[in-house]
Amino acid sequence: EWELQRGMSIVAAAQELGVQLGAKTVAELQALLGRGRAAAAAAAQADPPSSVANTQMRLAVDELAHVIRSVRAVGQARFKSSHPDVAKEYGKLPQRATAPEDVLAAGRETDSVWAITPDAATYEPLPGMTRTDFQAKLQAVEALFQPAAEAKKAAAMAAAEAQAVAKEMHEAWVAWLKEARAVYRQGTPERTLIDGIETEKGGSSAPKPQPPPEV
Repeated sequence: EWELQRGMSIVAAAQELGVQLGAKTVAELQALLGRGRAAAAAAAQADPPSSVANTQMRLAVDELAHVIRSVRAVGQARFKSSHPDVAKEYGKLPQRATAPEDVLAAGRETDSVWAITPDAATYEPLPGMTRTDFQAKLQAVEALFQPAAEAKKAAAMAAAEAQAVAKEMHEAWVAWLKEARAVYRQGTPERTLIDGIETEKGGSSAPKPQPPPEV
């Protein structure tokens, strides 16, 4: 945003002076500023979808993790006496997985253990939740992974492009100001125009006054 603001001042000054300073023509400076605006807008537009997609995935993952922990605890308790081997398998299920990929892997492990559970098709560790219901929940989480990853990648690419153009603008503005100060002497109307351009937030391009020499 700062480079865009400074660029508008430089392009306006370049148009008023009407001469080429630095390696780029006035038209090229205008085009660069336009690219900067477009890249910044694209980065801003790409971020919200990424946030929404990842938030949706995160909520679904957290819910799945909670279900896995519950299924694990119920399986251990319910089959401890009647089917200790099954109870042991439930006890092996991860109970501290939090990262999306880890929770998804834990969900697949849970489904595998569910498959060896007595009466697996009708077994309900939680009210109203059969293996079919659990598999549907697992698939729903899996389906959210790709949109979230794609949105995150798009946002990262847009941000990288915006940063690259910002760097290019910075180099162009610095080069223009350096040559402009070399061409126009202090005290001239042109130099006054140039020195009025901010080179950093809150400061103009006018050279800072030097302290008097020590006696």
